Amino acid sequence: MENVVQEDTSNTGGLAASGMLVEVRISEWNGQVKDLNVRDKVSSDNNANRSRLQVTKKLFGKGSLLHQINTLSSQIRAYKNDNTLQWVQSVGLLPATNFYNFNTEIHALVDRWRGLVDKLCTGWDAQLQQIQQDNELGALHNPDDYPTAEELKRKFSIFINFMPVPTGDWRVQVQADELRELKSHYQAVIEQKTADVNREAWNKAYKVVRGMADKLHSEDVKRWHSSFVTNAKDMCEMLTHLNVTNDPELERARRDLENAMMGIEDIDDIKENDAKRDALRNKLDTMLSVYDW
Repeated sequence: MENVVQEDTSNTGGLAASGMLVEVRISEWNGQVKDLNVRDKVSSDNNANRSRLQVTKKLFGKGSLLHQINTLSSQIRAYKNDNTLQWVQSVGLLPATNFYNFNTEIHALVDRWRGLVDKLCTGWDAQLQQIQQDNELGALHNPDDYPTAEELKRKFSIFINFMPVPTGDWRVQVQADELRELKSHYQAVIEQKTADVNREAWNKAYKVVRGMADKLHSEDVKRWHSSFVTNAKDMCEMLTHLNVTNDPELERARRDLENAMMGIEDIDDIKENDAKRDALRNKLDTMLSVYDW
């Protein structure tokens, strides 16, 4: 007989109502190959065990289309990580309040990525000819290191998926004792996930506050760039979305950081105004001491 049970979602509905899960999967080619012949020669010339050696050739340099694609892939992953709280590997919890901005920006990045991949693939034969002509690898150039245009296309794919946060609708054929154990396990998982995403939000805030405080104490002006100010202000804005558990202490910390940055418009305010610099350093030190980071 089938036991159809609707799980109590009173403790899980908060996260489900606060946001959605975002999965980002990117497959790409990095343009690097191992050269076993060179490895064996280096091993023989130096009387070394070849199993301890590895010779890798970079088939493309910085500025190439492939390098631009690889760089953009890293930017897409970083954007997802910065704007979400990790749920499982490659999947993040996106606050519903930030969905519109995130969806717009992530798809703009993906469109750029696909455009570069298409440009790389359609012009592949001409690029291979140019590589052979430039001959930057000299005697190490090997045409067999490069895929065909069709092989190259299959090396690239990108996948963005939005999913609801599971709320625990159980439709399983199990005995009562097994069902209770399953419910207990699921509840424990959700409680741990809730704690994890809250902790990650705190960690993101701590990284900004700790980094700023350390730089202010170092008095090394060369390390103070415009991002010193913009990162803090961006974090104040982002925490209004990332506090999906409505943690009052995290909101208080966010407001403290926001108040600490009041009156500071750019990095020159920090570099040239001793009073503002000292006041900011003191406020950040206070934040580090009063919160349970």
